[in-house]
Amino acid sequence: MRFNVVDDKLKKDLHDIYRIFRHDDIVYDSSSNLIITEDKAILDKEYSFNSRIELKEVLYRYFTEQFNQISPWGIITGTKPQKLYSRFSEEYLKNTYFISDEKLKILSTINQMQKDITIDKNAIHLYINIPFCPTRCSYCSFPTIIYTKKDRRQQYLEALINEISGIKDTLNQFKIKTIYIGGGTPSSFENNQLITLLGYIKENLKLDEIKEFTFEAGREDTLDIEKLRILREYGVDRISINPQTFNDKTIELIERKQDKDRLIDIYYQAKEMGFIINMDLIIGLMGEGVDEVNHTLSIIQKLRPQNLTIHTLSLKKGSKLVDRNASLNDERNKIETIIELTQQFANVNSYLPYYLYRQKEILGNFENIGFTLDGYKCLYNIAINEETESVLGLGMTSNSKIISDGKMIKYRNYKNMDGYIENLLSQINDKKHILEDCLENL
Repeated sequence: MRFNVVDDKLKKDLHDIYRIFRHDDIVYDSSSNLIITEDKAILDKEYSFNSRIELKEVLYRYFTEQFNQISPWGIITGTKPQKLYSRFSEEYLKNTYFISDEKLKILSTINQMQKDITIDKNAIHLYINIPFCPTRCSYCSFPTIIYTKKDRRQQYLEALINEISGIKDTLNQFKIKTIYIGGGTPSSFENNQLITLLGYIKENLKLDEIKEFTFEAGREDTLDIEKLRILREYGVDRISINPQTFNDKTIELIERKQDKDRLIDIYYQAKEMGFIINMDLIIGLMGEGVDEVNHTLSIIQKLRPQNLTIHTLSLKKGSKLVDRNASLNDERNKIETIIELTQQFANVNSYLPYYLYRQKEILGNFENIGFTLDGYKCLYNIAINEETESVLGLGMTSNSKIISDGKMIKYRNYKNMDGYIENLLSQINDKKHILEDCLENL
């Protein structure tokens, strides 16, 4: 569609609302008769607005009629709707943001699930990024490093340990509540490299009050029983084993290497060793309809992991599938049906939603939901999404969100390995200063 937007700062609002309904791009054309000024929108008729949220309401209603579609999240395009739920009444969210009753019910359940979480100003959650993968899946947009092409794992490990070493004295003045080692695929590290990293953490960080230690062991082709034993020996109590789907044809289409029978064997070995296990699934993968998702869910039902995270595919720049955007407009109803199916599955099998987040360019303006069996909520997932306690990120690309004196201070490490290593000292010093200021305000 072509729009004449006189006030440039409103282009983002137009873009965000349009992308709820369509995955192609707005064309800005000064000759278009669809006009947006600083206080008026001339569409099918002339509308006045006094705020950007009122403009979003106008645009949402217009596109709803144009495309004969509604969004269950209404005009919300942000990533953390739970924050809005904690601030406003359900009536306000329904009438102003147009959130559906179904989504409000999910937010209400999550709110109840999080009520027993104790907030500690002195607590900190530690995220450690291991950015390596053996191959890149076609849907992936993360800045991962394919170590099978050029192996820089040892170089990265040494830099990461130097970062931990440089910040540990300041970090140990906080209560380390959880550790989450993510990526990438952290299990891409060789066994001796894992022992080095986990051993350094165990010997140098104050972990006497830790509540949870998660390791993303996402890909079956990077796992074996010895690696699981190492994780258990060094205190990891929660892992992710992520099939994404149990359909072999889809696995081939998304360029992922996975032996589902071996994955299931590893799952049972991990379960016997006492790990709390999360499994990730992705809705919206190429060629997947109701039958394919039902097949995957039937296997999940037998395995019964304590945590189940259901993602809706998000196509961002950097993903090989980004060009697929133009063909997605016709898939919206199918994706909505599948999401409803997964939520029914969760309900029938006693999985409750305990956190939710959304992503830019997520298919159909839907969501990602973390489900849990009773008693197995992941504290890190709640902290990073609700932003109620500080999170310190270590490693390339990692994000820190430090809460100090009621304000959130954000810091991001370099997004590429060379930048991360070359600027390691400045990143350490920057975060030490942020943490020291935070300690002064406790």
